[in-house]
Amino acid sequence: MEHRHRTPTDGEVAPAMTAAPDSATGRPVSEREARQVAEAAREQDWRKPSFARELFLGRFRLDLIHP
Repeated sequence: MEHRHRTPTDGEVAPAMTAAPDSATGRPVSEREARQVAEAAREQDWRKPSFARELFLGRFRLDLIHP
């Protein structure tokens, strides 16, 4: 028997997504654990200014996007 995913029709709500399993342990990862990993991986200090921010402030810094 072939298994097919059913999409919700008008008025129905899609079922909640299940947590993806951790590739190392095979156990589901909670949203909190995933957020902690993402926040820990985020760059803490910026070495260069952002081109978009500089442009917003009225400074066209071509050196930030063109070598």
